[in-house]
Amino acid sequence: MAQFKERLGGSALVTIQVVVVSAAVLSFLWVAKDICIPIALAGLLTFLLAPLITRMERWLGRISSVLIILMMVSMSTGVVGYVVSKQLLDLTEKLPEYYGNIQKKVTAFQEASSSKYHRLSLAIEALRKDLPVAMPAAGTANQGYGSASQPIPVTVKMIDPDADLSTRAQSLIRPILETFAMAGLVILLTVFMLLHREDLRGRLIRFVGQGHISVATTAMADAGARVFRYLVLQLLMNISFGLLVTIGLYAIGLPNAPLWGALAAALRFIPYVGPILSACLPLALACAASDGWTMPLLTLSLFLGLELVTNNIVEPWLYGVGTGVSSLAIILAAVFWGWLWGPIGLILATPLTVCLVVMGRHIPQLRFLSVLLSDEDALAPHEECYHRLLRSDLTEATALVDRYLKSHPVTALYDDILIPVLIAAEAGHGLDELDRERLATLHHGIRDLIDDVSARKSTGPSAPHRAVEDPTESAATAPPKIICLPVRAVRDELAATMLMQVLNAQGCQAEAYLAKETAMDLVEAVAKRLPDVVCISVVSPSAMVHARNLCTKLCARLPDLRIIIGFWNSPDRLAELRQAFADSPNVDVVTSLSAACRLCPGPVIANEPLSENNLRERTPVLQASLTDRLG
Repeated sequence: MAQFKERLGGSALVTIQVVVVSAAVLSFLWVAKDICIPIALAGLLTFLLAPLITRMERWLGRISSVLIILMMVSMSTGVVGYVVSKQLLDLTEKLPEYYGNIQKKVTAFQEASSSKYHRLSLAIEALRKDLPVAMPAAGTANQGYGSASQPIPVTVKMIDPDADLSTRAQSLIRPILETFAMAGLVILLTVFMLLHREDLRGRLIRFVGQGHISVATTAMADAGARVFRYLVLQLLMNISFGLLVTIGLYAIGLPNAPLWGALAAALRFIPYVGPILSACLPLALACAASDGWTMPLLTLSLFLGLELVTNNIVEPWLYGVGTGVSSLAIILAAVFWGWLWGPIGLILATPLTVCLVVMGRHIPQLRFLSVLLSDEDALAPHEECYHRLLRSDLTEATALVDRYLKSHPVTALYDDILIPVLIAAEAGHGLDELDRERLATLHHGIRDLIDDVSARKSTGPSAPHRAVEDPTESAATAPPKIICLPVRAVRDELAATMLMQVLNAQGCQAEAYLAKETAMDLVEAVAKRLPDVVCISVVSPSAMVHARNLCTKLCARLPDLRIIIGFWNSPDRLAELRQAFADSPNVDVVTSLSAACRLCPGPVIANEPLSENNLRERTPVLQASLTDRLG
């Protein structure tokens, strides 16, 4: 208990430290956003351009490669900007031609609004006009401005036309100058980052790694690969989307189709909100430019169809494993970075969140970022099952088992889920987190799950077995008899029941005994049954000493008996455990139910020829033991 409190106190200090550092970082990002935004944009451009420059500099050198690539990017951006500006000027010239269509549609809406709701609003307005106006109270007629006896003062403000023109010019020119200044700063930073990227990478590894160079290198490589892959695929996807929008709108007959295609390609960099915004302006223009409703409906169908195909077919196939960020995290990241840095934050939201998730995966102090933002399961399957059983929700636990059995065998269910649940429950009980009553309830839930799996037909195909019809037939045709013994407690009994069920499913004649039996009673029962193999089940915190005690008594009573001891879910201790029982030639040690099943003898069919495949599948016990030891 003292160790638990000490560990809890240490965790609290670490949490406080993380909260303080996070608050300081957020404050810095808010205060210094004019510096952080260009650095972040330059970093993304560096991620995007570095692989191409690395290939080019083998023949042209680094400086020439950087200059050529930046010139190509600038020229491409200039061409797109020229086309967009030309289309925008052409649109402004055409807008007066659409006033007639706009007035017709507004009139149609007004005529359509003469429904019961419109008549109701007119009736309410008429009733309001008929209500008497409240008269001022006595004694207040001469108080305040607006009375008959006191005039209302009028202030005349002289406006200087030159000053007003200067203010308007400044309000128009200032954002343009700020945009160009930021673009120049981003280009300058990108040039220096591309020229000195190895030096910057080394400094980041030294700063982030804090002596753990391998971890920092892996984290940076993972982040770089994910961000580069996301940026390239997103760029290709958005350009393709913009081209399809341009072609579709041109076929529909909407004016200035290249403008709307470029706008759609640019706005799709904004998660979730961008595609909606990209469809609003073309839809409004379609309503204004057409006499009827055919063009607006075709425009809306075009955007809806492209988005459905892109989101549900193309992007899942193209992105594959994706960015490693959950969908909810992308939405929250867009809201957070948009609030922090404005429209630029919306564009940077996904790449920055990918970097945070990668840092959380590789840096223990930032593990909470991976838990909160990544697309990995919040809990491992055995942790989720443990959580549901603690809530006494057997329905959800059964649903989890059903889903797991669709893609895994029963042995994997027991090895990877139910036995780890038993170990976690015993650990919680040892730390006083789980009282005896709740532990017993959890054991009952696990037993119910085992019984449910046993009752299914999908527990696994049984090995070919023929019932012995002739009493004089050789005993070799009967299925092997195996007894599963719990070493000490209920947890061992439950694991022994799991093993018994799996062995019966593969054609053996297995049975399990209860944990309430003493060691001597178990030995006597085994002596009466004379099985082919005895499997001793050990689940932590049951110790090696308990298994050694029972094994010694069995060997003393039945020297030729073959014994398999299963220390479940302890693969890291397998060498140590086998060394502890190395003096007993008839004893094998395993750490999983699947390994125990491989060591147990399978059923043998009488008069069945032993081909090479049959010999491999139904290998004798000694050969199986040797194979397991060597493997």
